Amino acid sequence: MGNQSSAITAKPNSVVIGDETSSVLKLSAQTEYNQMNLDSQELYLMASIDAPSMKVERAPIDITCVIDISGSMSGSKLLLVIKTLKFMIDQFSSEDKLSIVTFNHETEVVANPTVMTSANKESIKNRIDRLFATNGTNLCEGLLKGISTLSKTTTSDIKSVLLFTDGEATDGITDTDKIVSAAKKAIKKSFKKNNTVNVFTFGFGEDHSGTVLNTIAKENNGQYYYIKGVDEIASAFSDCLGGLLSVAAQNLKLMVEPCDGVSIKAILTSYNKISDNEVRIGDIYAEEHKDVVLEVVIDKATEMSAQPIVDFSLSYYDVISKQLSSTEVMVTIDRVKDADCKQVNSEVVKQKLRVKTVEALDQSRTCADAGNISEALSILEIAKKELCANNNGEEYYSNVTDKLQETMNNMNTVEEYSSRGNKMMCTMWTEESYQRSCDPVNSQYSTGEKRKAFGKFKIF
Repeated sequence: MGNQSSAITAKPNSVVIGDETSSVLKLSAQTEYNQMNLDSQELYLMASIDAPSMKVERAPIDITCVIDISGSMSGSKLLLVIKTLKFMIDQFSSEDKLSIVTFNHETEVVANPTVMTSANKESIKNRIDRLFATNGTNLCEGLLKGISTLSKTTTSDIKSVLLFTDGEATDGITDTDKIVSAAKKAIKKSFKKNNTVNVFTFGFGEDHSGTVLNTIAKENNGQYYYIKGVDEIASAFSDCLGGLLSVAAQNLKLMVEPCDGVSIKAILTSYNKISDNEVRIGDIYAEEHKDVVLEVVIDKATEMSAQPIVDFSLSYYDVISKQLSSTEVMVTIDRVKDADCKQVNSEVVKQKLRVKTVEALDQSRTCADAGNISEALSILEIAKKELCANNNGEEYYSNVTDKLQETMNNMNTVEEYSSRGNKMMCTMWTEESYQRSCDPVNSQYSTGEKRKAFGKFKIF
């Protein structure tokens, strides 16, 4: 597994082996306890990935915006979307490309992929100024047209579709699974060599389906944004754009190799698990931090020693250097006769609880979707109480419990859940699953580049 240096202490209760000096991303690992006795037992540990701050140089991006222009988008919604698109255009460099697709009962390509020179920026601004709302919502056809349009001349490694809508699909394909399947097939067909395309979805108001938009985004490497009112369009869009303008690496793949006498019981993550020991994380933005939690079973030991338990290796594509890169760490734990004085790692405990919160959100949403609101609320209440019981004063705990309570306050009836609670739950699930913000100002997962984008929009 490459050249390994002598063991160093990465955290007070973990040991990491590996030379990371040539890696853009930092890989580290921690165990729940700093030591364990000689008996066979289970142990939680985690791998952590950190991306550096944004450099002056960034990778070019190709974006297709797919805009719902059905009748309900008329007025302030569409006007603010147009203003938001103009803001995005002004942030582009001459190496970026933009295309625009609209949909109602049919689709139209307003602009094919266009290099963002000064003249082209003004041309596209003039075109989007002429957008107006009419009837029908063929969401699936709009999404598919956006994917095919993006594929026409794309040369960037960072390719994204941004879907804006305020309603449910009423025309064409309306079933969620069929929409997701159609999008995946379209991406695979259109991008044969590099089919990494991110689909971001923006749902306005109470009439869209948070479940549909969240599923489309989740299954296509993207993110769902719930926009309660027109005043939140700017923050949601700034969050998305700030991320895309600060991609540090793509195609992150974490391999987990247990050492002799160790077996993996579970990899606790919402990321795509390709096999029992491989996790696909996708991309990472500048300043982002990712954790993958594992539960392992360690055999009985016959002597006291620092026992190697897991080797983590991370491979990824550096979008700035355009090179494949990798790094690795080896995790060890001290085996002792008496581990009564073992120290608990609060970071691992926190990430275990984050994973449990995500599981609770999943279970609660399933119950609520079936109309069992009382059971759905009970599941979230239990998750909240466990977070409160482990609160060590970190801001994380109060942030998550407050969001859980706010979600619960908006799902007291089936109707209330459908209009607001479901969408809030989808948003929280996204943030906690991927440790990625949906709000550049109020999210604990926000980054400097996202906040910077929002600051620019406020004075736009």
